[in-house]
Amino acid sequence: MRGTVRNLLGLVAATAVIALAVPATASPAGASAAAAAAAKPLASSVDYWGPYYSSYYNDSRVKVKGAVYLDEYDRVNVSGKLYDKGTPSYMCGYLQVKFGLLHGGGHVYTVKHCGTGYTPFRYWEYEAETVQVRACYWNEGQETKTLCGRWNQAYPADGHK
Repeated sequence: MRGTVRNLLGLVAATAVIALAVPATASPAGASAAAAAAAKPLASSVDYWGPYYSSYYNDSRVKVKGAVYLDEYDRVNVSGKLYDKGTPSYMCGYLQVKFGLLHGGGHVYTVKHCGTGYTPFRYWEYEAETVQVRACYWNEGQETKTLCGRWNQAYPADGHK
């Protein structure tokens, strides 16, 4: 991942140098278009993931889907929607988002949604090497997660370091 980020930043820097070094014979419109393309943030490369599901509960499952991208501040951003439909009132949709950091360790963020519709979410981390997501149910009565699906790789998008 460190090499990928370094390569992306190097590519952006090289593109900016080329855009600024446009020969004098080029039209001003062409030069400004090249400079605008070089100034575009890394966030333009978005990878979509999901949908991923929890295990079944009464013929229903929690669903989660979203996107991941590296922003102009070198943060890995993961966002999406958590859906829960057709479950009893004491069961809610529950999502875990796990960031693995370059230098070890990591953070797990959670979001819960009860009832119809969805809850949007967005989390970010500096120096994230991986992001995994897992859909579960949350039992309100027992205050615990249950019936989780498997951990799914959201970043890097191809599932490889």
